[in-house]
Amino acid sequence: MEGFRMSWLTRALAIAAIVLLDRPTAVVSGGEDPTRSQMRPRQAMWTREALQMRMDEYRDEIAWLRTELAAQRQQTQALGGDINVVPSLHDSAADHGSTLFLTMCAGSQYFDVYCGPFFASFERAYGWAAWKHRVVAFTLHVDPATLTAAWERFGPWGHFENLTSYVTDAHIEGGTEQHYGGNSEEEGGALVCSRNEYGKKMCQVPDYGRKNRDKKTELDSLWFPNAVAAYLQENSENFSYAVLLDSDTLFVGPLGRYLPQYTQKGSVAVGDAPDWDVAFTVYDENFHVPWNDDPAEAGRTLSGYSRINCGVVLLNLESSETVLKFLKKWTMVSSILTEMHTAVKNDDMGVEQGTWLAVSGNISQWLKWQHELVEEFRGNDQAGLALLVSSYRTEQLQFLLGWAENCGLCQGAWQSELKCYAGEPRLPVRFRALPARILNHPESMVGGDFPKGLLIVHMKGLWWRVALGKGVLSSTATREPYWNRDSLALYSLCFETWQFGIPPELRLHTTLLFTDGQGNDITKHIVEAQKASQVNASAERIARRGF
Repeated sequence: MEGFRMSWLTRALAIAAIVLLDRPTAVVSGGEDPTRSQMRPRQAMWTREALQMRMDEYRDEIAWLRTELAAQRQQTQALGGDINVVPSLHDSAADHGSTLFLTMCAGSQYFDVYCGPFFASFERAYGWAAWKHRVVAFTLHVDPATLTAAWERFGPWGHFENLTSYVTDAHIEGGTEQHYGGNSEEEGGALVCSRNEYGKKMCQVPDYGRKNRDKKTELDSLWFPNAVAAYLQENSENFSYAVLLDSDTLFVGPLGRYLPQYTQKGSVAVGDAPDWDVAFTVYDENFHVPWNDDPAEAGRTLSGYSRINCGVVLLNLESSETVLKFLKKWTMVSSILTEMHTAVKNDDMGVEQGTWLAVSGNISQWLKWQHELVEEFRGNDQAGLALLVSSYRTEQLQFLLGWAENCGLCQGAWQSELKCYAGEPRLPVRFRALPARILNHPESMVGGDFPKGLLIVHMKGLWWRVALGKGVLSSTATREPYWNRDSLALYSLCFETWQFGIPPELRLHTTLLFTDGQGNDITKHIVEAQKASQVNASAERIARRGF
């Protein structure tokens, strides 16, 4: 049962409604004139409103039941009992090699909107097997009461670690408060609304909010792998894998297909150990989107490579030393590419002394790689990963990460050499490219349905930030609400599960910051209008129920 897709309930109810609407009506005489019943106007047994109300009730019931089961497991463990006797939905694919799942959550509002649902989705996908694994969130500027509630709700498999214990303020340009504090979060969450010449309401994120968010994304991609390396150095024992995930993802199902069981005996892995050290996700020719019939339109870069998305990265801890060295090298390379990219954009080729030493004075080569890769792969971390995969010989990318049949890494593992300069020790790493359409789906979906085999959905980009943070569903060239129906339904279920599990006073009331065209804060007026609308909707539901 746990592996069902969100569209299952939608389809079942819709089919039931169609069957009930179209079924011939049998006339059963109980003394009444049959012609009288035949003359009555035919009425639908189910209406759209009734079906929606029933689905809302089922969603709330599921969220409540999950919270109750989690509490029972925690109480059973505290009393020294066997948690396996507590009823739980279970998918055998969740019983894979013991895994550390790691993510990053910065800001209280962000935690409520994304990270709480993220943990709830893991619980939904893994059931009791969640206790075999560990989910770690590196947090920053999150309300302590919210963190305490999260520990209590998702413990013992859920862990929440302060990012500055692993990456200090000095490491982050401008300090954490500038980019992750409350003021920064409010600016990043601003929404400017106005009416166009036709009277239609138009909303958009202002430039200052977008720039702030872009800067945070850049910092996350640099320092999250650094924090993971520091954490793994002390906590990788007894785990077979680590999975790095963006926190704007949701688990649809467990990852057992890609994380097989194996045991480590000395330096030898016994069992089905994978043939890669690092696996990341790419678009392929089977990744279909609703806004274009050609998968290459979404998945192929301008130079013909398969597009990389680093929102999910799998690490094989068979050789934890190799993984740690890779993470540090990836952070260093991505950081250098970022500084080169910033220098080019600002027309200022002055670089810090540390960067000069890191590139051994060979800035021209790094500028070439920056020009070749950063825009091509849409980000410093993805560009850095492509550079490492190619062993710094980017001409190899055409057969390592080419499109469709030219993607060698899509067919099997490839060993790259991460040593860059003379005098460095060798650092061989085995890479593998896995399908983003299964492990990291960041696009709209054909018909709005989860594709077969989907395991992780990625709520990536501005459309999702506006939809989840502001409650505004819009239409763009690549996004329509109905193209994202299953994703929105899963998010709603996981958000409700998270909110049910924490004290009422901590539940999210609003993440909105609305401003008018002149920058004046009009949030209070908007929220009051929404509350009035909700009261009216509740009254209508009560009236329909008849009490």
